[in-house]
Amino acid sequence: MKKLILILMVLYVIYPSTLLFAASSFRCGGKIISVGDTKEEILTKCGEPTKIETGKIPYVKGKRIGSLDATITPEYEEVVGDPFGGKPGYEIWHYNCGKNEFSVNITINTDSQKIANIETLVRGSGNSDCIGAEERTKREVQRTKEREEKEKRQINEQMENLNLQEEAYFYDKEISKGIISLSGSPKGGKVYIDGDHIADIPCTISVSAGYHKILVKKDGFNDWEKTIKIEPGRTYSFDLINSGKK
Repeated sequence: MKKLILILMVLYVIYPSTLLFAASSFRCGGKIISVGDTKEEILTKCGEPTKIETGKIPYVKGKRIGSLDATITPEYEEVVGDPFGGKPGYEIWHYNCGKNEFSVNITINTDSQKIANIETLVRGSGNSDCIGAEERTKREVQRTKEREEKEKRQINEQMENLNLQEEAYFYDKEISKGIISLSGSPKGGKVYIDGDHIADIPCTISVSAGYHKILVKKDGFNDWEKTIKIEPGRTYSFDLINSGKK
């Protein structure tokens, strides 16, 4: 007996994926799934499988040869069927039960749509899909909520970055400007910068660095005109004296 256990342990270490143990039922959450249950019962109790394999089972002269989807050499007569009534096809529903539990393969007869065989595999990995349909639904709802919250945070971060970039852009534009301040008379005189009417006296105007032509006009008064070079960050003040009526 000890020798048999030792052999099984060695096989588990060397070929863990090949060790299968037949079972008539297994527990999925608080529900029991047994041979003879229908596909609908499986879905109701356990939810969708982790993955599904489909295919046909090879037979030679009515006898199953090798494993599922085994390759049959040409010299043999191949008859395709399954071991549960002679109808073609099968489905294997694999449930990954997580790193602390043994995973399960459920073979379903595609004719009767019922469980024909249950095989216990080696331990699974990651999150378990054997916690029951209701718990899996709750978990999926929580995952969806977490995913939406993550996407919302990412969008907020992107918007914040855009706002910072926009603020930096306008800040750079502002520090590259100078200020023109005009007061005195004639009050209400129209102020033109480079030919565009910008404001009326008195006024304070932000303009880009470089040369600009300032013109003050008012009906009945002489025009006041000046071209100046604006340097970034500097303020240029002009207290105009009434230049007299025309």
